[in-house]
Amino acid sequence: MAAAATEKCANQGCSNPLDTTGYPKWCKVCRAAYKREERTLMEHRLKGRGFAAGVKEMREYLAAQFERMGSGAFTGYEIAEMIRRAPGPALNESD
Repeated sequence: MAAAATEKCANQGCSNPLDTTGYPKWCKVCRAAYKREERTLMEHRLKGRGFAAGVKEMREYLAAQFERMGSGAFTGYEIAEMIRRAPGPALNESD
């Protein structure tokens, strides 16, 4: 039992005594720091996925708007103005 009490945290750069059980053999401070970082990265990934999904949906929406107009020769300025004036997709009230 005394050997377990003197065991050190296995996280690189940490020399705190091991005060948890299980794997990896990290102290509570290192585990908490890891969980905070993991949560931050997950939030960042979810925001990125949401943004990518929104861009994809808006592209499809604008493509449908231009398909509806049929053939025609538009200048870049006209296209930019059409995009600005296009009504956006309906948003859920919960968003």
